Parts: sequence; C-alpha cells; structure tokens
Amino acid sequence: MALSDYEKQLIIDELDLLEAATRALVLASLDAFADWLAGVLYAIYLKVKDALIRLWNWLRSKF
Repeated sequence: MALSDYEKQLIIDELDLLEAATRALVLASLDAFADWLAGVLYAIYLKVKDALIRLWNWLRSKF
C-alpha cells in the first residue's frame, strides 16, 4: 500500500463526515469498508484493493 499522506487524510476526512454509528458499520468488516471506499473514493480503492486488509487494519487503529 503506497498511499500518500494526502490520500490517507482524504479517507479519514470522509470517515469523519459519517455519524459514529455509520462509521462503526463501515469499519466493522473488510467487506463493508471495501464497499464504502469503492463508493466514496474509487481511485484510492483501485490503488489499494490488493492491500485493502492492511489499510482497513490501520484505519481501525485510528478510530
């Protein structure tokens, strides 16, 4: 996963826009996160789809 700091911040910013309950659902499973990321930040999803589990674990540690 080679995301720039800017791309990571975009993901965090989009997650911050969600209500806490919705954010919890998005981060509850890898499938839910992948679906959300593909719908919200598709270019980033394409960039990380092969390493999505590492990104998901990193984000879960932030929230």
